[in-house]
Amino acid sequence: MKKKVSRKTSPSAPQVRMAPSHGETAARAEALWRQRGCPLACDDEIWLEAERQLSAGDNSPRSFDSDEIMAELEGQFPGAGRATTSL
Repeated sequence: MKKKVSRKTSPSAPQVRMAPSHGETAARAEALWRQRGCPLACDDEIWLEAERQLSAGDNSPRSFDSDEIMAELEGQFPGAGRATTSL
């Protein structure tokens, strides 16, 4: 009679969501920018919204709350205000 070998199985690895690539974010940001009529001086807000949508798995461009985005930027870059540079 053959001896049964018991194999311990490791628990399955948790699902890891990869961050969107630069190219994916750029494409989403451009779509959002065009959807909003190609506004000036809001590159950072649109880029962050594109990242947020992609990270959340949201595939459809939609409007965003600029105050929420600016609060996020202020947290990352204290004192930066609304000054932006063009991409």
